[in-house]
Amino acid sequence: MVLMERRVHLVNDSARGPVRAYSAAEAARSLGVTPKTVAAWCQPSGGLPPRLLGWAPRTADNPGNAWLVEAEAVDMQLASATDALTAERAQLADERQMLTLERQVFERDRLKQLETRNAELEDELERLTRDNAQLRAKLGALGQVVQQLTTDAR
Repeated sequence: MVLMERRVHLVNDSARGPVRAYSAAEAARSLGVTPKTVAAWCQPSGGLPPRLLGWAPRTADNPGNAWLVEAEAVDMQLASATDALTAERAQLADERQMLTLERQVFERDRLKQLETRNAELEDELERLTRDNAQLRAKLGALGQVVQQLTTDAR
């Protein structure tokens, strides 16, 4: 997101001359942070230079009542964040597509395995049905032998 032009302030920086600037509140809204965070980014921290060039309120360069920050630096951060977000979205879309393909392969393999298992179970059922029929025939023949033996023995 880029700040609108009507929100641009012009700071007459003693070292650089006229510089476009945004208020810390406007920059904070665009960057998704608090104005205090933006003001803190204008201060050196831990031996590192400031993240943003800023002008404190009621100073020679900024006679107003609000912190001002260099517009170009804010715009660069917004572009960087937008590029990172775009890259992250592209990566997520690629991962989503990869997962969809993997899910399709998994589902195809699962269905193939189910078909194979069903075929195996049907073959086993046929074998058991044949074995059962053979055992019934043998049991019937054995029953006849037993009946003949008990009838002959009387």
